[in-house]
Amino acid sequence: MHLFMSVFLCFAVTLHVSVQSVLAAAAFSGSNLFIEPFRLLESSDHRGIYFIRLDLHLYRDVHLRNYRVEEIDKSSPLTLRELENQLRHERSLRRFLHLGPAEGNGDGFVVGFPLAPELGLEHDLMFALVAAHSRADDFPVFTLHGLARVTDFDKHDIEGRFGRVPPPFDHVVGAGDVLSMEEVYAETLEHIAL
Repeated sequence: MHLFMSVFLCFAVTLHVSVQSVLAAAAFSGSNLFIEPFRLLESSDHRGIYFIRLDLHLYRDVHLRNYRVEEIDKSSPLTLRELENQLRHERSLRRFLHLGPAEGNGDGFVVGFPLAPELGLEHDLMFALVAAHSRADDFPVFTLHGLARVTDFDKHDIEGRFGRVPPPFDHVVGAGDVLSMEEVYAETLEHIAL
């Protein structure tokens, strides 16, 4: 009897875990979250140049007018966990403004993207400045270099503006292009092969 109960209990636990995994996978597959692996770091290096590039490309490529970009001091209200949530939010939405090559040693490029207001930042239009680097022996690395507040005096829909920026010509990605998280990730992986 004891053996039967042990086998039954083991079977019940295995069945419960299997059902939970299937239900979780089914719920997750219907979402638009980005699920690929990556590593996160934080650095204040080069944030001044990335801040200037954000201002330039918002004007030149997104065609914002009558706005101001302000650098947010080091006491960032965004933790790395919150950054991960922001990066994973809406995998196919074109919301990452390519800001050109990363500074310093190595490969990579920089993107600026508006933080999703539905994730708790509804009063400010804040942009994260993130460098994307590849590693041949590991997952891509995304480094938060700082945050910028964009005050848009004309109250434009930034996501709508980003959506109107034409896609990269002939699939050659460069500064001023607007990408989705899937495209940022794919572009980062391409640097591994180079």
